[in-house]
Amino acid sequence: PGAAAVGQILGRRAGLALDLADEQSALGQAIDPTALAELFEHYSRHKPDMRQHVLLTAHAALAIACDDNADQIHARHITVAITEANEG
Repeated sequence: PGAAAVGQILGRRAGLALDLADEQSALGQAIDPTALAELFEHYSRHKPDMRQHVLLTAHAALAIACDDNADQIHARHITVAITEANEG
């Protein structure tokens, strides 16, 4: 999928988690647009494995953002999640 489809998938999951019907709004609350672009770049650089390169990376970035007391996932959280996955 393209960047818009990745955003849709994450928006749907964020909408369910945040109990919001508007997936685009949920996506905007959950992840910064720059972070979404970073996540898509990571996905597109590798063998297209949605689960590993998008969902697990986003999940790890969410945990990092929570530890950081951030209001949403930022690009730095995606970068750390990717780095940690590559080291493990």
